[in-house]
Amino acid sequence: TGFFKTNYEYEIPTDDPKNLETVIKIFADILKNLSLEDEAFERERKIVEEEWRGDIGFDQKYLEALYKVTHKNSLLEKRKPIGKIEVIRNFKYQDVKEFYEKWYQPERTALFVVGDVDTDKTIKLIKDNFSYFENTVKLNVPDYSIPNFKSNRFISYQDENFDKVIFSIWEKHPFQKINNFNNYKTKLIDTLIYQIIERRINDQLNKDKVDFSAAGIYSQTISNKDEYKISIVSLNEKNINDGITDFLRVIEQINRYGFLKSELDLAKKNQILNLEQIIIGQETRSSKSFVNEYTRHFTFDEMISGPEKELEYTKDIYVSIGVDDLNNYFKKYTLGDNQILSLKAPDYIQDLPNEKELNTLIAKIKKEKIEPYEFELKKTIIIDDDLKGSKIIKKKKYPKTGVIELTLANGPKVFLKQTNFEKDSISLSAFSSVGISKANENILPSAKVTDSILIKADVGNLSASEKESLYPANLIDVYPSISGKGEAMIAYSNNAYKEDMFKLLYLNFTDLRVKDIHLNQFIKNELNEYNIKKQSPKYSNKVEFIEKLFNKHPRTKIKTDETIKKINLKDVTNFYKDRYHDGGNFNFYIVGDFKFDEIEPLLEKYIGSLPKIDRVDEYIDHGIRYTKDKHELIYKEDDPKKAEITRIYFKEFNSSIKERFKFNLL
Repeated sequence: TGFFKTNYEYEIPTDDPKNLETVIKIFADILKNLSLEDEAFERERKIVEEEWRGDIGFDQKYLEALYKVTHKNSLLEKRKPIGKIEVIRNFKYQDVKEFYEKWYQPERTALFVVGDVDTDKTIKLIKDNFSYFENTVKLNVPDYSIPNFKSNRFISYQDENFDKVIFSIWEKHPFQKINNFNNYKTKLIDTLIYQIIERRINDQLNKDKVDFSAAGIYSQTISNKDEYKISIVSLNEKNINDGITDFLRVIEQINRYGFLKSELDLAKKNQILNLEQIIIGQETRSSKSFVNEYTRHFTFDEMISGPEKELEYTKDIYVSIGVDDLNNYFKKYTLGDNQILSLKAPDYIQDLPNEKELNTLIAKIKKEKIEPYEFELKKTIIIDDDLKGSKIIKKKKYPKTGVIELTLANGPKVFLKQTNFEKDSISLSAFSSVGISKANENILPSAKVTDSILIKADVGNLSASEKESLYPANLIDVYPSISGKGEAMIAYSNNAYKEDMFKLLYLNFTDLRVKDIHLNQFIKNELNEYNIKKQSPKYSNKVEFIEKLFNKHPRTKIKTDETIKKINLKDVTNFYKDRYHDGGNFNFYIVGDFKFDEIEPLLEKYIGSLPKIDRVDEYIDHGIRYTKDKHELIYKEDDPKKAEITRIYFKEFNSSIKERFKFNLL
């Protein structure tokens, strides 16, 4: 149940037609035939009270404070869906019955049946069970729109449990329906702007040109009458004003100089690729996805065109969308009318800027000299090495699973499983058993975070920003992952990008280039995160929990500012090379919708070119074990409204392949 609708959902097996018939009868009963006996209300009262209790927490307190500002002077300000605890505990049965009889009307009801069903029989079932219902009350829906502001608003909210400093600008606008071509064009412009700004901000972050940790823009729908355009930034706790200033400069830079044609062309291309991929995956689209789309049509008047028509309309409309369209539309984000400035932060932070100081800062940025943004798309990835490759020297088939095992001459084993449950999708993982266990105590701080730093490293001749621009992250990516027990390489792509995936795979093994800028930015963000978390009253409880769980083993200590400052470029680079420059000793697992005759040459060329080092490389057991002692840890808030209890049990485990599979089936 939300502000505007109540959903009743059933997921049912369709092997027996009686299942669907039963559910449709239940839905019909919900609409008009509920008996609503007094005893049932008492049972439900306790359930709803528990749901209300589950909502309690610092995030919920913030949302309640925020809603008083964003929903001010509207019915929504007074109508929290879960209700007030006094009402839940004391409501009269007759009030609920009258609400049900008034608002549960056929004219306000939609029924969606999506799945492997007989259409004609299903329509007959619905008619048999719903057609005799009549609307019994003429409904007048109250006005729930949010009135325009008499003056702009400000909210500053602090809580001891917050682990981030967030500044955001909210601007209220009329809700934009997607029910005709003009409105759809507006929606496309909105989406393009979101994509361009996300890429531009990531580029600035990757180049360490801004003093904040993350930022973006998005729209938040309140109702079919109102929405907010939101610009939001996550700040470093020691440089709050500098971070807000940098973020405002990004916005002002766009307002002043607009977007670039090269940015627009890239965003259009990526959106077309995304729509084409949706069409390819239409066969395996989930029923839930259809229901969500139909619900938006029913509640927000969103057109239902189907992905093929949506792609056709998008291509036609894109021809008419130019940079000026984006520039004019973006100014709606920063009109300064119906605006809310919002700050949320941990409560220990002093001297947060107030409303007057923020408005002064905004006015100052508008007068500053700001240089225009530059962007040039690199066309391709370059591998400098001469890839000689290796032949497949052995094939083995596992009939029960359909898995094909290949052995390449340079050492790797590749396990292939062809599937079609997700169209045009290929997943790859590579694994070797050693991981962080190989790191000694001196390099351990760097080893533990090496994979996190590598994700932002240059890949061959591409910077992280250039890679993100060249390859859409929803269609293709390759990245390393290192745990205490092994190192892995994770990858995915569609068939159009599969050779690029193998190129990136090869370069991730052989030519990730970590620079000072990558390291310094990571350390800055880690220190910021640590400085905030250590102020939380729960922090000492977490430290105590880890210490007791692992018997105070030195390799399991929670990171501190001291360990973070020990992270250095030399150790990160050397640990990366030690773990990944031996790609010939990895096993590769590839699952997806591929053709063997297309993928095997790529295996031979790229995986077959990975070097293999002749060495003994085994997992090192450092004696990290869970405690066998009994411990009880209690953390109590000042004014607790609910309790969470966690119990952890331990026993010896035979870590064989068979036993691990059995464990994972639980």
